[in-house]
Amino acid sequence: MQSLVRNVDAQVKPLSAGLSDTIRDTQKLVRNADSQMASLGPNLNEAIGDGRKLIRNIDGSVESLKVKLDGTLTTATAALEEARKLVQDLGLQPERIQRSCTG
Repeated sequence: MQSLVRNVDAQVKPLSAGLSDTIRDTQKLVRNADSQMASLGPNLNEAIGDGRKLIRNIDGSVESLKVKLDGTLTTATAALEEARKLVQDLGLQPERIQRSCTG
């Protein structure tokens, strides 16, 4: 029985030493991860802020483009309407317009 106790005792000592090493390595890993997370937070906040600025700039550009496009379409529509009225007022047929342009 004593030899069994000695045998178990001999096996427990290296196991407990290995466990202590594992615990120490885990603590180092947790400290390292903690310091990395602390520096990641401000960088992540800055990236989020930059993303928000970019979205606002894109929104402003799209809105400006929309306003300009609306104006262009309104002008083009008015010009086409005036051309249609002119053709009607002159009572010209498309064939007569073509002949008058070619001489």
